[in-house]
Amino acid sequence: MVPAHAESPDELLHLATDIAREAGALLLRHHQDVLAIETKAGAGDVVSAADRDAEALILRRLRAARPDDGVIAEESGTIAGASGLTWIIDPLDGSSNYVHGATPFAVSIAVCDHVDDRRLAPRAGVVFDPVGGEVFGAARGSGAVLNGARLRRRPVRALDGALVATGLAHTPALRSAQLAVLARLLPQVGDLRRSGSAAVDLCWVAAGRIEAFFQPGLKVWDYAAAQLVLTESGCDFRLAAGLEDSTETIVAASPEVSADFLAALSAAGIAEAPR
Repeated sequence: MVPAHAESPDELLHLATDIAREAGALLLRHHQDVLAIETKAGAGDVVSAADRDAEALILRRLRAARPDDGVIAEESGTIAGASGLTWIIDPLDGSSNYVHGATPFAVSIAVCDHVDDRRLAPRAGVVFDPVGGEVFGAARGSGAVLNGARLRRRPVRALDGALVATGLAHTPALRSAQLAVLARLLPQVGDLRRSGSAAVDLCWVAAGRIEAFFQPGLKVWDYAAAQLVLTESGCDFRLAAGLEDSTETIVAASPEVSADFLAALSAAGIAEAPR
């Protein structure tokens, strides 16, 4: 057990990893069950009983270990804290996959020094894929790891050979705008992937399994932990704009293709945002 006074990024990463593993084990136990399902923003945006149970577990563990910290959780909302640290929790990223008995899905937990207009300062973060048995983690200044070993990428040097991932937005207007971007982007890249979990896709960029990712309409809990995994692995992460309803778009890429990918997105209608 990590003590309640733990403050270093490495200590906080250990705590986040322990809790993510517990929540992932809960999700695995119910993966093939028929669960109560609700629809949120759109037909593809669902929440199951497992989401809520996993989030309740995470919150209980955090309250016990870090009672003074704040929390931003997908299902429970914002809980004020007094310590200056805020935990950002997605108990089940990839809910649509999960309720169909498909993969991947993941638990995402990050702890940040501050959350300012979606600009985050993560101190530690973990993304756990319980089916794949993969724990992507990062502590600020210590690099990114996969199952405890330093993350190493296999870079592709040119955008025309790159695998690019995305996830479709839930609202019809934003999805239509995104499909128009894809139509202009696809001739310039190697191929397209869509896993159904933004957190997993972002970690796969960090691992070099895909070279770039973009998606509009994401919330901070979708990317907070993966953002740190990306930046600690040497990849580029930023917010961009330019789609129909002005929703910010998450963009990530390996350093070898980042400049060309940003240029291609800009030509397709997603304007690059400053770092």
